[in-house]
Amino acid sequence: MDEDRVNSIILNEFYQASTNSYNSGTIRYPYSKLEAGRHEVSVKIWDIHNNSALSSLEFVVMDSEEMLLKNLLNFPNPFVNETWFNVEHNRPDREMRMVLKIFNLSGQMVRIIDELVYSPGYRLEPIQWDGSSSAGAPLSGGVYVYTVTLTTEEGEEVTDSGKLIISR
Repeated sequence: MDEDRVNSIILNEFYQASTNSYNSGTIRYPYSKLEAGRHEVSVKIWDIHNNSALSSLEFVVMDSEEMLLKNLLNFPNPFVNETWFNVEHNRPDREMRMVLKIFNLSGQMVRIIDELVYSPGYRLEPIQWDGSSSAGAPLSGGVYVYTVTLTTEEGEEVTDSGKLIISR
């Protein structure tokens, strides 16, 4: 952790092999009391022939426990026929209600996408949109504003917004 090789941790007892697979698995190590800020964890593994591989992962520990919605964006932007909305959050392993509202620059809501989504990790599966209105008609080219609201079963809610461009 954070290039501290003196206090390395042997993770053998935290490894769980994948079902019906001899070459994959999961390591779940319960880190606790990490200081807020950016960290890097490096993991080195060996196979039964003593071949090794090293991989690193950077992550951020927040000093707040409030629900967050981060890195909201749509790609491609601008787009012609379709775009995907990407949403990151800090409530993994739970079902959430995701409401995506798209507005024209006059403030009229032109489309709403309301779904129950299960998020096994910290990122939702990208949400696809074809640039059509709620009635199914293609929207004209221009700038639109969108908001995404995530709500957990416990009632936590967070909203973020962005702009997109339809190039028609």
